[in-house]
Amino acid sequence: MTTLTFPATSGVVAQFLGISEPQLNHCVRSGRVQPPPRVIAGRRLWTREQVLRAALALSLLDAPQVVALGDLPTESTAVDSTLRATEVPSEGSHA
Repeated sequence: MTTLTFPATSGVVAQFLGISEPQLNHCVRSGRVQPPPRVIAGRRLWTREQVLRAALALSLLDAPQVVALGDLPTESTAVDSTLRATEVPSEGSHA
């Protein structure tokens, strides 16, 4: 089993997940990994959370190497702030 040290490059992450680098890059380009990995010197640098998001997008969360990374952090605060930003005031309320 391949182990990861973070940040990891796309090639290392693809090998870790058992997929091709183009498949992994497609996840990023299609917006399925948010936020996308930072690009430094033309290389994407992946964090643990981004690897887990890619595994989720590719339905690989049950793979033994992915399970070993642990759980994805909860995003309740990010979701709550997004919902608040998109709420429409009800009639009779003044925003």
